[in-house]
Amino acid sequence: SESSLPANLRFPNNNSYTGTVPVFYTGVYPINIAFPDVFHSQYINYVNNEFFKDPKMAAANNDPYCLGLFVDNEIQWSGGGDEYLRILPRAILKSPGNLTKKDALEYLAVKYNNSLTALNSSWSTKFTGTSIRALENTPLIIQDTQLSNNSIQDLDAILERYSDKYYSVVENAFRTKLPNKLYLGSRFNSIAEPA
Repeated sequence: SESSLPANLRFPNNNSYTGTVPVFYTGVYPINIAFPDVFHSQYINYVNNEFFKDPKMAAANNDPYCLGLFVDNEIQWSGGGDEYLRILPRAILKSPGNLTKKDALEYLAVKYNNSLTALNSSWSTKFTGTSIRALENTPLIIQDTQLSNNSIQDLDAILERYSDKYYSVVENAFRTKLPNKLYLGSRFNSIAEPA
């Protein structure tokens, strides 16, 4: 069978191949432009409905030589530097009023019995408020020098929750829309062990 991809996108002699497609999401980005609010229904609806309308997806789905696709390329989980400083989970806690931060605060509230005193004691921080859950609209800023073993453990758990949600949303949609292709995850170029 001949490849359905245009000639300029095919490998010579119709060899098997994999491809990479980015998620061109233009909706809710409360954290920063590279990381959407993956718990927000707009993001989930976009991935489930709009993302797979990309013509590259249809071409890959109909091409017997396409083994599978990576979705997103070189995600900067660490913030783009050589050293993993928990940039993304810190940005999540800094950003006010979004569902990704609400999920992170819920994780911390369960772990620390919703006690801000217990969180501050564990992290050696001085956040103020009535409870952990009440900090949804308060930017929580954690400087590099404030990172401790306890805060690092919790920030890694927050990143793991974020990446689990990101990959599960994309994978579920991928398996529905492209059931005969391999979902290859995303390609990495930086350090971020929890992701």
